[in-house]
Formats: sequence, C-alpha cells, structure tokens
Amino acid sequence: MEIVISFGQSLTAVYKKAEVQFNVIFKLIAGLFVFGRLSVLSMGSASSLYILIITICCGVLTTFVTPSIFMVLAAFIACFYLFLASVETALAAFIFCFLLFVFYVHIFPKESLVIPAMLSAYFFKIPYVVPIFAALYIGVRALVPVGAAVFIWSNTHLLKGMAEITPKADFTPVGILDSAIKIYEYLQPTIVENGWHFVAIVFCFSVIIGWVVSNMFVDYERELAIVASGITIMVGLLIAIFFANAQVSIIGAILGTIISCGIVYVVQSMDFVLDYGSAQRVKFQDDNYFYYVKAVPKIKEAKIEEINEETK
Repeated sequence: MEIVISFGQSLTAVYKKAEVQFNVIFKLIAGLFVFGRLSVLSMGSASSLYILIITICCGVLTTFVTPSIFMVLAAFIACFYLFLASVETALAAFIFCFLLFVFYVHIFPKESLVIPAMLSAYFFKIPYVVPIFAALYIGVRALVPVGAAVFIWSNTHLLKGMAEITPKADFTPVGILDSAIKIYEYLQPTIVENGWHFVAIVFCFSVIIGWVVSNMFVDYERELAIVASGITIMVGLLIAIFFANAQVSIIGAILGTIISCGIVYVVQSMDFVLDYGSAQRVKFQDDNYFYYVKAVPKIKEAKIEEINEETK
C-alpha cells in the first residue's frame, strides 16, 4: 500500500512539472485511438490513406477542442464513414447522435466522455472499470453515457446488416421510407436478443450503489464503494447471463470485474488516500442547527515514512 501511495505522489509530482505537455500527449493518443477505431464503420468504403489523413487530423484537433466539440466531431466522423457505405444507415446514426447531444452531451460535456472511454475499455475487454470509476468520480450523471456505451457496443455489428440491405448504390430520396421499413424489420427482432439492456441496467445499478456508498460517512467508504460496485456487476451479470440470455462471458465477467476493481483501487489510491487513524469528529452549532463533521486528512509522504518506520 505504501509503495502505491509513494509511487502515486511521485507520479503526480512529475505530472505537475509538465502538466500542459502531458495533457497534449494524452489527448493526442486518445484522439488517434478513438478516430482510428471509428474507421471500421467505413466497412471498406474508404481507402487506407484517406482513413490515415482523417485520423491524424482529428487526433490533432482533439488536443485543443472542448469535450462537447470532441463528441460532435466523433459523431460526425462516424456518420461520415457510414455514409460512404449506406446513406440510410448514416441517417439513423445521425438521429441517434443528435438526440444524445441535445438531451445529454451539451448539458454534461465532460461526463459524456464516459462514452468513448467505455467503448475503449470494451475494446480492451475490461468495460467494468468505467462504471466503477464513474461511481467514485462522477456519480449518477454517468448513468446516461454508461447505458449509451453499452447500447452502442452491443449493437454496432447491426450496422453492417443495415448497410447491406440499404447500400449506397441503391439510394434514392423517394425510397427513404421503404428503406426505413426494411431497417425496422431488420432491427426489431435482433436489437434486444443479445440482452444489452440487462447489461446496461446492471452497470447503471453499479454506478448508483458505488456512488451511494462512496458518499456515506464511514471509514474506507471509497474502498467499500469499489467492492460494492464490483459485487453488483458480478452478481448482476451472472443473473443476466442465466436468466436474460445476455451475451457475456461468465469467466470474463468475474475476472474482468476483479481486475477492474484492482485498477480503480490503484488509481484512487494514487489520487485520494486518507489517514483514518488521524480522523477527527467535530460538533458545533448555530442558532438553527447542530453540525457533525468528520475530518479525515489525506496521507502525505511524511506520513508514509512514519507508517513504514512503525511497521519496521
């Protein structure tokens, strides 16, 4: 534990010395990854050079645009790639992105970054880390992007089928209604069969439970929140797998959740470590209220050295 705290403080000190440069590098890497992954939506309709130019340009733009502009740019590029394969499919994606922007992204721009973060975590087979992290650092505002990310990841494969039944070569303005009917008939029996909505509910419950526990006035509330959120995910996914036909690996759900809990624990240990042994409880009052305050100091480097000496 002391090693993690010391490493976290050292890492923070290095980061603070070149915070602007590190932020630019991190944003560039994230932008290149996100826009590089979006290129799969072109379904072979765009050349490799074309994709490379778009990815690099959008990655550079990511380094200085706001979160809301980043989300708009990502949605635009996704719809553009789909447009190269199918106009109707691109239109359906545009409507979804537009509604998401109107009702959430422009209201909570920073929190909306949970969507690309969770889609990236899905790619690395550990999507569970995002709901647990959101429970500690974002709270209930993360429910919409978490649910949207589950929906997008679970149903992206349907875009290929939509593009095949409404290819761009067959597009005519007067045929949009017929294409919409074809898309509906294709999606209606398949969009719920993988149980994505049950997975989304489980993840949202894990955010709520973790957020509630993390705001309780008890010792080690953040560690307890990680455990509570992780247990909620594991139990909920197992129920969804056995009773709702959710397309989730049992081993992946268990191991992925444990690994995700470990990752979030290390991150929060570097960022937010409290010395519960030095906690103080204070009571004071005014004309109308009694106030009960629990003050828990953060562990500093000097305290770490003291703990190490006591251990020896």
